[in-house]
Amino acid sequence: MPGGTEAGAAAPAVEAGAAAKTTTVNVLLAEALKSAKLTLDGVAVPWKRVLDVAVPEGGAVVLAVDWPGRQCKEPQEGGCPQWKITTATTDLEITAEMFAAAPIRLALQGKLIEGAALFEKVATAGSTTPSLQGLTIQEEGGVSYVSLLPGSHTLVVRKDGFPDFELPAVTVPEDPSQAPPIPIPLLVALEVTSRPANARVLLARGSDEPAEIGETGDTPVRVLVDRSQSYRIKVAKNGYRAFEQALTFEEGRTTLALAPQLERDSGGGSTVRPPRPPPPPPAGGKLTVITQPWTMVYINGRRVKQTPLLNHDLAPGRYQLTLLNQEAGIRHTEMVIIQEGRTTMIRRTQDQLR
Repeated sequence: MPGGTEAGAAAPAVEAGAAAKTTTVNVLLAEALKSAKLTLDGVAVPWKRVLDVAVPEGGAVVLAVDWPGRQCKEPQEGGCPQWKITTATTDLEITAEMFAAAPIRLALQGKLIEGAALFEKVATAGSTTPSLQGLTIQEEGGVSYVSLLPGSHTLVVRKDGFPDFELPAVTVPEDPSQAPPIPIPLLVALEVTSRPANARVLLARGSDEPAEIGETGDTPVRVLVDRSQSYRIKVAKNGYRAFEQALTFEEGRTTLALAPQLERDSGGGSTVRPPRPPPPPPAGGKLTVITQPWTMVYINGRRVKQTPLLNHDLAPGRYQLTLLNQEAGIRHTEMVIIQEGRTTMIRRTQDQLR
């Protein structure tokens, strides 16, 4: 009958319109979480000191906290960082102490020498000698990355049979967008032998004073050197004429072997003399960098300032220049050469920075 059909159709509409029964659960949020992204069942909600969460009877709501640069100290199912809230939940307070600094991912610029690994010096309780902790290198899109906590870090390159090569200190900011790349120098494995053996080996980098190298300072010795630097080597032994020369590196080669044969000194005296004083440092050059849009300038991995960078003083030599603007998706690296008494101008447009 028509009347019966209409009455039967109206009943579900009344049922669907009935309000679902909910219970309000109060969640206390720390002030520090103002910078975190909060979601309830995937829907973003604004920070409040006391967050009112409506929980359906017999159901649950998931409150997720995504705090940039932070991670839960003790992640747990149904808890940090995704709290499962039911009608039985009481006295829930989310504090800043539940979180700790999260590792920041930094790109490596350059490749490690074959057979080498990257380590971090870590302070050891009760010891003045730091221990070494291996770093995991991740590959993504042809770029290598390591993850480090915010703060200052000392990294070393380790290759079996060679003394560790220490990199310049790395400072990791708390803001991932400001994380600088880590330049990895082009290292060469230098091995020095001599006839006769047990000769003293001194190596001077640039204008630095010569210093003994290797574990003992006497041949045979092995050491890692940065091919972007200039070096002079001296091999000397009492009663023999000293061998001295500048190191030259072949393009693409990561090994260099020297095996000088020392000649006896005709006078029979010692030719091992104190190192000569280093020459005076050369006059510097200047670097100017102008980009469109702006970029943050890093020189050899060290943050300098935002462009424009005008007449920045640098010693003559070869430098790794990195230009970074996360917002514009810019991460550009190139090598620049600074010459004595001259200004090197770098001017780049957005198309050139891609």
